[in-house]
Amino acid sequence: MTSEQKSYLISQLSLLLDQMVDTPEEQKAVKDGPREMLTLQECTEVIKGVSAHAIRVLIAKGEIQALRVGESSRARILVPKDSLLAYFDRL
Repeated sequence: MTSEQKSYLISQLSLLLDQMVDTPEEQKAVKDGPREMLTLQECTEVIKGVSAHAIRVLIAKGEIQALRVGESSRARILVPKDSLLAYFDRL
């Protein structure tokens, strides 16, 4: 490998690493405090006219982030409020 090729490879790796690192704004958003989490029922109260089933479908498609708390069939699904609102703001 020539020194020119090595230099190019290093510059490309540097660009990729820059893309992977959180920006200060993204880091600040995480540090601002705990995220408000909503149950499926609370999601339907925040976004009127959307059913819990519709929220489940959006979660399954990966459109909305969610966290499953528990392992049994009675496990709760919690949705970050900012993720829910961001999805509907994009529409």
